[in-house]
Amino acid sequence: EVQERLKQVTQQISSVNGARDRLTSELQSTSNHYASQVALLQIHKQGLCSEKDKQLRIQSAAERCFSDLQATLEKKRETAQIQRSKYDRQISATARGHLQVLCTVLQ
Repeated sequence: EVQERLKQVTQQISSVNGARDRLTSELQSTSNHYASQVALLQIHKQGLCSEKDKQLRIQSAAERCFSDLQATLEKKRETAQIQRSKYDRQISATARGHLQVLCTVLQ
């Protein structure tokens, strides 16, 4: 009877050890799966960060370009106004000169 009981206990121990080994294997497999998923997520996150950084750099460059264009346009506007005022004065002076000559001729 002791031998039979010993045989049963040995079988139970063997069964428990087998179950423990299967659970350990499943746990290791699950752990490896999650580790690989975390690694993929980190890579994806870095890619998104890189893409976001790239978009921010492009946006910043576009804003600088727009600002430079606005400044250039403003300078050209100022130059054009100065030039227009200069031409207006020249035209007025020329017109006055012609009027004076005409008035002198008419007198």
